[in-house]
Amino acid sequence: MVTEKGFDRGRGAEPRLARARARLTRDRASFLALLDASPPDASRRTSSGGGWSALEILEHLARTEHGVGVVLRAAVSGQPLPERVGTQAPRRVKLPWRWRLVLLSRGIGRATSPRALTPQPGRSAPEVRAMADKARQDLVTLLAHPDAARLAQLRYPHPFLGDLDGIEWIEFLAAHEERHLSQARATLARLV
Repeated sequence: MVTEKGFDRGRGAEPRLARARARLTRDRASFLALLDASPPDASRRTSSGGGWSALEILEHLARTEHGVGVVLRAAVSGQPLPERVGTQAPRRVKLPWRWRLVLLSRGIGRATSPRALTPQPGRSAPEVRAMADKARQDLVTLLAHPDAARLAQLRYPHPFLGDLDGIEWIEFLAAHEERHLSQARATLARLV
């Protein structure tokens, strides 16, 4: 569950990173357990209302994590930041950061994923899992880097949440995964 306390911009970098890492670990384990407990064909099917299958959601999470990781690795290593993904200009959001994350993690409001983060049809379950494992391992390696606390100095625009610092990007990934874990649970519940 997301709480206001978990997303306080004023706290130090290390505790914020530790909380986000713990949420990412917990939610990924829950997501993989959900897939493992589902009939194999169910994870590939969408519900009658449309949307993505559970496996496609995992691919979207992997693509998102990889894209964020590219930006964060550049920031930690002092390299130039890549161009932002998407065609929309970043929004100026007036809600406090913690409330933006609460809304995101609870699935309130809907955003269209940029094409680069949209799942590609026909990927096998092992392919998607390998993609998700690689993106997560790259992120874990980055967060273990001695200069990971430098992420607090980064400012990079999110197309829907506005400018985020590097630690907020990690917190975003945690809230994003929590939101899509709920979506995958609901999709699979309607199928089985």
